[in-house]
Amino acid sequence: PLPSPFHVIATANPVEYEGIFSLPEAQLDRFHVRARIGYPDAASEITMVHAVARTGTASAPANAADLIINLPMWQARLRSVQVSDPVADYVVRLVTGTRTHSALSLGASPRGSLALTQCAQAWALIDGRDFTTPDDVQLMAEPVLAHRLSLRPELWGSRMTTEQVLEQVLAATPTPNATAG
Repeated sequence: PLPSPFHVIATANPVEYEGIFSLPEAQLDRFHVRARIGYPDAASEITMVHAVARTGTASAPANAADLIINLPMWQARLRSVQVSDPVADYVVRLVTGTRTHSALSLGASPRGSLALTQCAQAWALIDGRDFTTPDDVQLMAEPVLAHRLSLRPELWGSRMTTEQVLEQVLAATPTPNATAG
């Protein structure tokens, strides 16, 4: 049995592709968010170097430990963040736009709509609000949806990316009034 709550974090190392194959769409769709971490800035890396020099390990900041300990409380607070009807409609229209875009052979599923809603709620909570806005949805669209989309096979060799297609969908989808609802 796993403790409740539990989280699974998977990594993909883009350097070592030999013998590695992409996950099927049904498995990719189960990942809530794809986060591109990249390298830390110089100041953060220097802090890490000093921490390892002093303790032998890179320790997590105190606020990260607080978040983990209080995760059930934060999850409950997330559910109290309001999603108005216009924002919910906007989420569904964005996801539907991925399903009908001519460059995609596979758009986001309803699981993508749900993940986008939850991540918009989380962003609003982090920002100190108890309501979501279209800006929250737009900010979270790429990390939540891009990995759920598949380009048409004839575009695989092109320079087009699912992120670019998602930008087109965002631009083509009318944004509701932030104060509506």
